[in-house]
Amino acid sequence: MIIQNLLKNNFHFLKILFFFTFAWSLCFIVPHYQSHFNTTVVITHLCIVILLSTALYQLLLIKNDRKNVLNFFLILSLPLIYISSLLLTIFNKEGLYFFINRFGAGSMYQNNKVYLFSDLTHLTSASACSIPVEIGENICDPFSRVFNQNPDVVEFLKILGFSNLFLSGLISTLLFWILILIIYIKEYVNTTVLTLVVLSPPVILALDRGNEIITLLLILPGLYLIKRNLYSQTIGVILLSIASVFKLWPLVLLISVLMFAWKRLSVLSKLIVCATSLYWVGNIQNAMSMLENTQKGNPFGLSFGLRHYFNHSILWPYLIIFITVILFSTIYIFINFKSIRAIGYDNSFDKSLFNSLILTYVAIWLTGDSYVYRLVILIPVLIFLRKVFTELSARTVLESLIVATMLTTKLSVTTVMTCILSLTFILILVYQKLNSKEFTAVN
Repeated sequence: MIIQNLLKNNFHFLKILFFFTFAWSLCFIVPHYQSHFNTTVVITHLCIVILLSTALYQLLLIKNDRKNVLNFFLILSLPLIYISSLLLTIFNKEGLYFFINRFGAGSMYQNNKVYLFSDLTHLTSASACSIPVEIGENICDPFSRVFNQNPDVVEFLKILGFSNLFLSGLISTLLFWILILIIYIKEYVNTTVLTLVVLSPPVILALDRGNEIITLLLILPGLYLIKRNLYSQTIGVILLSIASVFKLWPLVLLISVLMFAWKRLSVLSKLIVCATSLYWVGNIQNAMSMLENTQKGNPFGLSFGLRHYFNHSILWPYLIIFITVILFSTIYIFINFKSIRAIGYDNSFDKSLFNSLILTYVAIWLTGDSYVYRLVILIPVLIFLRKVFTELSARTVLESLIVATMLTTKLSVTTVMTCILSLTFILILVYQKLNSKEFTAVN
């Protein structure tokens, strides 16, 4: 009887794993054979998403053995393989790196050679350039792109005399994988979830392009330190402030933390947040120019944002399909997601930071056409999700939705998944507002 039950349970697991692996592989294979975009492509991609999401939810419900040696070697092998592929490009052996980046969007090339950290070069090339830095102009960019970063960051690099692209990219990549190993060891995220996230297109694309990985490296330790003692909190807020100067969108996170965790922050921390906000108020023209000169993404893969639904980039037949799926999915989640009550209403610091993170994601979704590497914001969301949602079913629903969103970003329906996720986060925030008198710490 015991052997029979064991075989039955293993068969159930293998069946779910097969369907998930099949759907996941389709996320990468199908787009390469559907060059002509049409209704059939949209329907096909929606079917893939449904299959993957369903299988993923069932997969995450299965208890994961943290002591499994295979899990440990899998997590350990990922950074070793990636770093090796990165170093091999120095010797013109780009095959492994090329294969890994098929999980993302592919690398940028120059003279038939892979160009590493091609977005980070915006800053390092400008730092070594004699042309005065001006947003909207080509500042020695190897791809002749207009400059859309914060000019003050370049000026700071010039003061340091630093313009080494490979060194900065390599260091940030190593630090990223160290953080991933820490997340695994500390059990902040389910092992299956963590593995899938680091192999998702947003993360692989962010590693290849360089910029958003640095942003994440500032945000993750910043959020960790902000919860600790007064000294650590100050360092944490400083890290979040640096992230807000390096890139514009983390400013939303910084202000959200101030709003949701007002009573938890020291006077000095509040002053640092206010000073960072005033910095951008004084540089509002730069902020607007950065947004204006940021390249707009395609709504049918590798880009997301509510503006896709209003800027006429989606033809009405697809728009009707997308909106219908979004509405029915959101209603389904709203009706069946009773376990949302699992969120505590004790105004805990974890809940305040979780709310700040999901509000930041919603703000990114609301305000622009963003490339999917900005979905790295979902990594800290997953960490605090496990701290806030104590009920397994509720947590698994959200984890599967987040991971499915990240895994399907190469499909034409990525705007659908990111919209469903945004509306789900909005429902969580609204539900808390309606059911808790202490929704924010500003009372």
